Amino acid sequence: MAGAIRDQYLTLTSILQCLQEGPQAENDLVKLVRERFNLSHSFASKLCSVLFVGTRLVIRKRNRHALSELGFQFARSPNPGAFYELLCLNFVGTDIILRIIHKSQPTPWATLRQRWAEEMRRTYHEVRAWSSQHLSSQVRFRVDWLRSLGLVNYISGKYVLSEEGLRQERAAREAAACSESEKQEISHNDLEDKLTIIGAFFQFEVKKRAKINQILPPSNRRFSENRQVDCLWVRFVHFGGKLQYPFEVQISGNMADAIERLEMVANVVQKAVVVTDEKQQKRMLDRLKVKRSLLLDKVIFVTPDEVDKVVEAAAVMKSFTEQLFQE
Repeated sequence: MAGAIRDQYLTLTSILQCLQEGPQAENDLVKLVRERFNLSHSFASKLCSVLFVGTRLVIRKRNRHALSELGFQFARSPNPGAFYELLCLNFVGTDIILRIIHKSQPTPWATLRQRWAEEMRRTYHEVRAWSSQHLSSQVRFRVDWLRSLGLVNYISGKYVLSEEGLRQERAAREAAACSESEKQEISHNDLEDKLTIIGAFFQFEVKKRAKINQILPPSNRRFSENRQVDCLWVRFVHFGGKLQYPFEVQISGNMADAIERLEMVANVVQKAVVVTDEKQQKRMLDRLKVKRSLLLDKVIFVTPDEVDKVVEAAAVMKSFTEQLFQE
């Protein structure tokens, strides 16, 4: 799409609205696009062919263009999430970009291009015949649209997922799950991984599935069963001792068990963090108050959306600090 990268989606919907409102665009959509953005005829024609007719937002009958039913929906009620799905449907490998950035953010252009090319060549035989220049233009085309939709940000020369981009990437993996239990496991593991990323950014030693006995001092390690917390941040401070922050992801499953495990370590940790939704937070607080639990003075609640916000912020700061302090 012509114009500023961040405005691409707004530009596209404004052209759809022009088609909805008047006959000028219907008579010559290519001319409208060419004159509005000062483009060559060939480039304007390609834009119309690929982004409007090719995605079936616009239908062409003889020499006239008109909105399809899908195009009317986007013109009346622009929906970036729905347009992302349309992009993935029409331009293979769009979702792969989110996956690559999620695994290695902040991600420089060279890394993104290389890993995208490798995965596309493994998945799609025809991609093996693409020239290096064509491959670069194809990944650039897709990542620019992801930026326009607010799913990807470009910070200090590297790409990071926005909060919405993180949600879309996780939703794609959940949608591919074969069962509800697998979907819940994906969601649970995703949050554990994000807690690991955040802890590492704050320079903690991070342990996933840390054993209760590892958190307790040697004299109190009396539990024979292999009880664990989902994640543990640890730091040793000179003259300050050992700082420990256990995390529990309580999206589903046995709440009483999660409470019991955190209560076991309540006396030896600075804070205990529970990742859950607001409804379960209220239920857990009610149980802790009834029990007069020692955990009440230590527990902090965060929602999965808040975890995504912090992951985005950590990736942005990491990109900035890497550029600022690189040799």
